[in-house]
Amino acid sequence: MVLELTTDPATREATNAAIAATPSRSRARGRAPTRPSPARTVRDQDGAGLREGPVAFVIATRRYRTVEVLAALFASGYSAIERGYPEAAHLLREFSPTLIVAVVDPLRSVDIAVIQTLASDSRAFLLLLAPSADGFAAGLAAGADACLCDGDGLEVLSAQFRAIRRRVSAWGTSGTETQSQAGPLTVDFEAYQVFYAGTHVPVTPMEYSVLAYLVRHQGTVCSPVRMVHALFGEIIDERAAADRIKAFIWRIRLKLRQAGADVDFVRNFRGAGYVLDAGA
Repeated sequence: MVLELTTDPATREATNAAIAATPSRSRARGRAPTRPSPARTVRDQDGAGLREGPVAFVIATRRYRTVEVLAALFASGYSAIERGYPEAAHLLREFSPTLIVAVVDPLRSVDIAVIQTLASDSRAFLLLLAPSADGFAAGLAAGADACLCDGDGLEVLSAQFRAIRRRVSAWGTSGTETQSQAGPLTVDFEAYQVFYAGTHVPVTPMEYSVLAYLVRHQGTVCSPVRMVHALFGEIIDERAAADRIKAFIWRIRLKLRQAGADVDFVRNFRGAGYVLDAGA
């Protein structure tokens, strides 16, 4: 398979070198995201034609290691478009990206607003790339689906991008039914949409995934550890799992309340997990 990167020669040479290198915690010097990097095109070796992979947007409000992030996306099978914010906002209406990599600092209030806007304007998986782990909680609460920090190198980035691609692909094939209900709540597994009493509830991919899991297991108290394993393919300790799932539950409750649901529609059994209360 031949990769054709339609970008300037200097960036193309650096990116190809990064892809060819053995994954490591590279410390490449970052640059301001001033030049867009057009999408990658993949051509089959037999010349049968062109095929496009999933699209990823890299949207930045700060400096970062551009080459390393783009190399990880390319190596993971994505076409990548890089833009600064708010330049990228109008492109979200033209594309339906699978993944948005938001290179922001969630400790800044202006960047929290960016995360909130991206989460509400797109159904793409929203991955936060932050300067450090200090802002992860704030970023998740604002609408991010997962977080990485600048200290994570090419190997970690590539693994995360591949995991997201697998997980997003699996969302539509995790069950045989096309729709499920829990009282006034309806989850449409074909359209990836949620409705409460007929009102559309705009959810992010991970919010949808968490809610769909609870609907499929309605009447059962779902522990955060089991949910993280089912949704992320990870086995982590109870405290870490609780912190990760809590952010999504908080956002789901907020959106359901805005659609008219009772505050206890998603109930928390302290130390045990969460359950949908269809009678609330």
